[in-house]
Amino acid sequence: IPIIDPELVSTNLGLALSVEAIRTSSGDPCFSLLSWLESDRTLPERTLCSLMELFDTINQSGLNFFDYNPANFLIRDDGSVVIADLKGLDRDRSILPLTKLSKRAARSKRLRRQMRLLERINS
Repeated sequence: IPIIDPELVSTNLGLALSVEAIRTSSGDPCFSLLSWLESDRTLPERTLCSLMELFDTINQSGLNFFDYNPANFLIRDDGSVVIADLKGLDRDRSILPLTKLSKRAARSKRLRRQMRLLERINS
């Protein structure tokens, strides 16, 4: 599965996130955040910290990532988190896509979606 790692790279098309295949040390696919939430297991502190670091990377870079579905986040063996869905990158399906016109609107939308995901984790 192609995924996004929180490291930024510069390309001829502009700023991007690096991509790699994410598997466990045994070669199996990593668990998604959704599978952790559905199992009623508590997220390790390292995983929550990694998720917050990933949010910070997205917010500081100004990348418009909006698809904060828990199934789109994979958890590595070491507890770090990576994004597994590129469809959410810079997609605004509104009739009037304000996030394309306003950095402030895009940031607000990102932060709302991040907060919703954190609320789901903490519920």
